[in-house]
Amino acid sequence: MDETNAVIRQAVARRLNLLFNVGLIVLVAMAARATTDPLMILREKFFVRGNFELLVLFAGVLLIGSLYRQMGALADHLVYWTRFLKHPRSSIVATALVLGAMPVKGRTIMVSPVVAEVAKQHRLAVFPTAMVNHLATHTSYLISPLSASLLLATSTLGLDFFKFVGYLLPGTLVLVAVVVYYAWRVNVAKPTEARRRDIGFLPAALLSAPLVILIVALALAELNHLPYAVAGGTVLFVALSFLALQPKRGQVVNTVRAMDISLLLTLALILLLSSFTGSLPAIKTFASAAVASNFTLPVLVIVGYLTGLIIGSSTTMVAAVFPVMAPLLAGSEHIYPLAAATYAAQYAGYIASPSHPCCHYVAAYFRKPYLQLWVRISGVAIAAAAAVIVVAWWRG
Repeated sequence: MDETNAVIRQAVARRLNLLFNVGLIVLVAMAARATTDPLMILREKFFVRGNFELLVLFAGVLLIGSLYRQMGALADHLVYWTRFLKHPRSSIVATALVLGAMPVKGRTIMVSPVVAEVAKQHRLAVFPTAMVNHLATHTSYLISPLSASLLLATSTLGLDFFKFVGYLLPGTLVLVAVVVYYAWRVNVAKPTEARRRDIGFLPAALLSAPLVILIVALALAELNHLPYAVAGGTVLFVALSFLALQPKRGQVVNTVRAMDISLLLTLALILLLSSFTGSLPAIKTFASAAVASNFTLPVLVIVGYLTGLIIGSSTTMVAAVFPVMAPLLAGSEHIYPLAAATYAAQYAGYIASPSHPCCHYVAAYFRKPYLQLWVRISGVAIAAAAAVIVVAWWRG
């Protein structure tokens, strides 16, 4: 019965993913019509090295993640480094938080196969695990000194970084509380837990080394802007993973067959949509006019949320709105609460944006309906933003 239900859920998820792709195509067409020169945007925003490398990264991780599933029983190797934690759910949270704090693109793409394999091996509930995976990898946007959007916001307005993070702390606490809640619930559906196997250092190191090399490559690309570091690191990650796993020919064939290639189309459409929405003159005009006309708290919250929701990029939203806020808020005694409320609102919009691929990727990888995950993620993000806004308003 469980296997039958799983097949039904997967079939429903595929149909929902197909509808989502159709919706993305419609949105891309509408956004393209609203721009003055769509061909120029395609050349300068979509057909760029960054998008190409992100697609290569996605395909590589998708392949190895599928191979993890075919090989089976790899979770204990992957969580060897958190073996001092008593429960596998603690390993899930630790893995997602640590890798999620890395200043690299594609964190969720990289973390999801690891977390999913741990959940499968230890028979943990899937949906709570997916929520932990997504939320834990996105807490860095509100607290990490490595977050590009946080650094851009504070540098643009001339704010003290740690004081600004202090205003965002209520939202961070909400996210942490929700992560702890879902981490506790991962064992509700299947209370019996598989025991961990005793894995030695060398086997764990051999299996983890390709992932570490990939993280280093992503960090070099992000921090040092090393060309093709992402693509090269992904190729090396795939090659070393095959050497470490040594799969049989039948397992490789089954791995390729089990890959959901439509996810590559989804990611490409999301990147295409983001290229157009980030270039819509109406968005920037609306944000600038609204902020310039009246920079009260409600206006900034609405502008932040809508801009983050439409653009689907935290850094792009900050780059579009915060420079407009700078001369208007310069010298204001309320600059910190207003800036924190705007930033928190854009975070809530960004994390739920259809132009943001992470939510859809997690839904597809954990085989859960996108809408179900999106509703929960949106609710949590809005609650976190509301906490920041209320405390900012109270502090004046």
